Amino acid sequence: MIRKLSILCLSIMFFGSVAWAADSAGNRKDQTVRLGMKSGIHLMYLVTSPFVLEFPGEDFTIGLVYGSGKLESTQTSTTYDSDSGYSAVSITDTWIFTTSELTGRYYIGNSFNIPF
Repeated sequence: MIRKLSILCLSIMFFGSVAWAADSAGNRKDQTVRLGMKSGIHLMYLVTSPFVLEFPGEDFTIGLVYGSGKLESTQTSTTYDSDSGYSAVSITDTWIFTTSELTGRYYIGNSFNIPF
C-alpha cells in the first residue's frame, strides 16, 4: 500500500501538468510572433523549404510563408551504332520552384481552427 501511494505521489509531482488541459487561446494571446519552417510531403514544400512568419491572436492568426529552391533531373539515353559503337546523351532539366502564401486561421473554441 505504501509503495502504491509513493508511486502515485511521485507521478503527480513529476507529471502533474499532464492532468490539466492546455489553454491554447491564452497561449496564443500571450505570443507576439511565431517563426518556423513549413513542412509537408508534397513536392513544393520538400524542394522550397518555406519559412513561416505568423502573428497569432486569440481568435485569428495571420501569417506569411515564403521559400524557393531548385529541382534537377537528369535523363541519359544510350544508342548503338554498328560503325561507332555506343554513344550516350545526357539531358539535365532544372526546375525552379517558389512558394509564397498568405495564410490565416479562425479559431473556434480552444484549439479547433478553420484555415482560410
